[in-house]
Amino acid sequence: MTLRELVDRSEVAYMAKPAGWFQIGWSHEFAIGAVKPLKYFGQDLVAYRTEDGVVRVADAFCPHFGAHLGHGGKVEGNCIRCPFHGWTWGPDGFNQEIPYSAKRNRSKQLVRHIAEERDGILYLWYSPVGDGPIGKPPVIRELTDEGHHTPYPEGCKLWGASKLFPQFILENNVDYAHLKYLHEWDTIPDAEPIVVTDETFLTIFSGDIVTRQARSKLRLETTAHGIGLIVSRMYGIRGAISVIGTTPIDDLHSDVRVTVAVERFDEDGIGVPPVVEGIRKAQLITTFEQDIPIWANMKYNVTPPFPREEAHDFVKLRKWAKRFYPQLANDLARGRDRQMIDI
Repeated sequence: MTLRELVDRSEVAYMAKPAGWFQIGWSHEFAIGAVKPLKYFGQDLVAYRTEDGVVRVADAFCPHFGAHLGHGGKVEGNCIRCPFHGWTWGPDGFNQEIPYSAKRNRSKQLVRHIAEERDGILYLWYSPVGDGPIGKPPVIRELTDEGHHTPYPEGCKLWGASKLFPQFILENNVDYAHLKYLHEWDTIPDAEPIVVTDETFLTIFSGDIVTRQARSKLRLETTAHGIGLIVSRMYGIRGAISVIGTTPIDDLHSDVRVTVAVERFDEDGIGVPPVVEGIRKAQLITTFEQDIPIWANMKYNVTPPFPREEAHDFVKLRKWAKRFYPQLANDLARGRDRQMIDI
C-alpha cells in the first residue's frame, strides 16, 4: 500500500464543500417570526420565517456594524431588524429603514442565499464555485400524506456536528457487505443493477434481518439526490421511508438529520403502535449508533483494494459523485496532484 491511499481528511478537504441542495432544518422548527443562527460550509448564516410564511436565509452579519442577526434579530413583516442599531433589511437584502435617519442606506446589501421548503424539510442551495441551483429538492410525498404516520416531530433526529463528510454516508449505499458485519443482517444482501442519472443514484437490494417479531425479508430502494440527500424506501413488516440530510458545518464536521415516516395501517387508529416506534428507533438511532463511530475515526482510502464483488458499484458511485465537486475541475486545470483528488 502506498502512503497516498489512506489519507487524512485535510487531504480531501474538498469533500466538505460539495454542490447541491442540503437540509438545514425542519419546517416545524420555524414558526412565523422565528430567527435562528446557522453555520454551514464555514459560513455564519441566519434563517428566519417572515410574515408571508417564507423561510429566508442570509449572511448572519448586519452590513452596518456587523452584529449577528441570528442572536437578537427580530422579524417585522417580511423584514429582519438588527438588534444592535435597529436597521431593517428587506427580502431583497436592501435596507428598508434606519430608525434614527430620514434616509435609507442603498450602498449595502444583506447577502441572501437560495432556500426551498418542501414536504416539511428546509433546504439550502450551495456551490463552492458560486453556480446557481440545478433543479429543485425532490418531492417526498410520504412525509406528509395520510398513508404514513407523520414524522414531525417524533420521527426526526439530529446528529449534530458529527465528524464525517457527506460522502461517507453516501458510500453506504453501495457498501452491501457492511450490512452483515456492522448492522448484523443475516447475509450480505442481493443487489440489483444500479440506475444512474445526472442528478440521482439509485440502488436496490434485499436481504434477511431478525426483528422482535420474526425473521423478515427487507427490500431497500435508496436514491441519492446529490451528495448530501439520501431517500430510502423500505419494504418489510410495513413500509417506511427514511430521509438522510447531511450538511457540512466546516472542514471536519457535518449535521446529519434523519426523518422517518412509517406506513399507517387501518388498525393503527389515532395512536402510534409499538411496531412503528420500533421502526423509527431502528432508523433514527440504532443504525447511526453503529455507523457514526466508524465514520468519526476512519481515514479515507482514495484507492481501496476492492474485491471483485464490491468493485463495480463502488467505482461507479465515486465516479458519479465527482460531478458534485466543481472545484476539482479547477484543481486539475492548475495541475494539482491527480491522486489527491481522485475519488
